[in-house]
Amino acid sequence: MFVTALTAASRLVLTAVPTMLGRVNDEQTVGVLTGVPPVMIWSAEALLTGALILWMVRRLPQHRPLIGPAAFASLAGWVSAFTFGRAVGLPT
Repeated sequence: MFVTALTAASRLVLTAVPTMLGRVNDEQTVGVLTGVPPVMIWSAEALLTGALILWMVRRLPQHRPLIGPAAFASLAGWVSAFTFGRAVGLPT
């Protein structure tokens, strides 16, 4: 559960710059369809994800030693997606 939340948070970090610059991404698409500014959509996602991660860390103190490895696994997943994914021709 925590690793999934951390992965969602890492996705938000990676989409922050394109969203703020007005480039095409999921937040831009949803913003066009709903009329809600993409920055507001991204901000709501970031606040909710941050609050959920904080809640999990506080509720599961016995799992705190796993936070470092989970963060590393999330980072390694994104790095491999950008390097290996590009190598096999996946769109990024």
